[in-house]
Amino acid sequence: MKGNLTDVDSQLEDKQSLWYWYQTLIQLRTSSIYGEVIVSGSFLPLFRDVKNLMAFERSNQTHCLWVVLNYQKQEQVLDLGRKWQSVLLNNLEELDSIENQVLKLAPYQALVLVMD
Repeated sequence: MKGNLTDVDSQLEDKQSLWYWYQTLIQLRTSSIYGEVIVSGSFLPLFRDVKNLMAFERSNQTHCLWVVLNYQKQEQVLDLGRKWQSVLLNNLEELDSIENQVLKLAPYQALVLVMD
């Protein structure tokens, strides 16, 4: 996500802007595939002891999603303890990982993962 947050025109011109990020989040929340788990799935906080990281699981009988956000200027390495199937959302163009289990989160990186 980048761009001047006060300039709507620049937000609409930049596909990596905060405006487009929120549009993607809304589409995910209202999707026929993941909408139910996002809206009414069980909530489980994850990695509470990791500083400057917010992570939680939303799950139901069909899907399990993990949301992981790095809230600091430095990268963080995070061993998830299990593998993920796919990346639904990533605010950056790339994701550095080891065997779909260990994440190397860039500064201020935000992810939504479909878990195995």
